[in-house]
Amino acid sequence: MEIPFAWLFQARGVKPGLRILGAYAAAYAVLSLLGHYQDNIGSLDKLGIITRGVSDREEWQPLFIIVTRFPGQASRPRANAPGRLFMPLVLMDQHLWHPTRPITYGKWPGIKPLPVNTGAHFSQIRPVVPPPLRRSISAKSNHIPKSYAHPRSACV
Repeated sequence: MEIPFAWLFQARGVKPGLRILGAYAAAYAVLSLLGHYQDNIGSLDKLGIITRGVSDREEWQPLFIIVTRFPGQASRPRANAPGRLFMPLVLMDQHLWHPTRPITYGKWPGIKPLPVNTGAHFSQIRPVVPPPLRRSISAKSNHIPKSYAHPRSACV
């Protein structure tokens, strides 16, 4: 049985090239294992690009590597020096194994979406009531601590 593409491995300079490519992929694998998710505006700040706005997504960033985009998908990727070196692997990693996650602000865990196609009328759905807030002033006595008193009230 003949090995497919055997001629490719017998060509001059292919074996060192494959070793270099393997070392490149192994180095990225170690950096990716030590990576974390980071918000896109924080990544841009680390690159020295000052922006106004609120982060809208978290992107996977391997250790010491930053590859990010402005908050519009049509923008080109921004990266630091290691990010430029490993950019093909970072973009493949972000696409296949560590997808970008949207950041949702203002979501309270007690709020549940309305059921879809259940036939229930809106008036039949009961809202989730949050627990009562704790107050520092006891309900038994109406005493207001001096720390809450207005500073000018002592002058009267």
